[in-house]
Amino acid sequence: MNESLENAAAEKKAWLQLVIAAALCFMVYKLLLAPLFYQLGEQARQQELLQRELCKYREFAAAHQDYEAFLRQRTERLEQLQRRLPVRVVFSEQLALWQRQAQSCGVTISDIKLLNETDNGDKKLKSQPVRITLAGNYYSVLKFVHELEKSENFVNINKVNITGDENKGDIKFTAVFNIYLYVTGE
Repeated sequence: MNESLENAAAEKKAWLQLVIAAALCFMVYKLLLAPLFYQLGEQARQQELLQRELCKYREFAAAHQDYEAFLRQRTERLEQLQRRLPVRVVFSEQLALWQRQAQSCGVTISDIKLLNETDNGDKKLKSQPVRITLAGNYYSVLKFVHELEKSENFVNINKVNITGDENKGDIKFTAVFNIYLYVTGE
């Protein structure tokens, strides 16, 4: 009987040691190895992203081996864009143009307000913000905005507020349109 108790105690001790060893292995894995594997995975992802970026730079460099020609081309393009910037905007003409575009897109311009001119720090470039409120079908308003983006004027749109009835699809679109002006030395 004594012997069976000793065997049972030895067996329990062996199981306890096995459980403790398993718990220690789990803790070592969870506290040491898992974070290392995660860190290695993150480093591999970061290395892959950097490799992609490096490939893009190499492609750009291969396509533009003559940097002087590339710089000249970009400078000419910038000068061309600056020539296209209006020196001043005649808002009655601009309004008539926007009215025609709105009418062709099926949109109604309900309000236009000229805001104070902003200075972005560039002495040759000024911005004239205009707040416009449009009403119409969502797709018509979207078409009008796309027409503005394709127009000859340099206009960007910000501070957008859209309200409306989603069941009918009619919306009221209010946004600030920035018209950019090129300031000459005159």
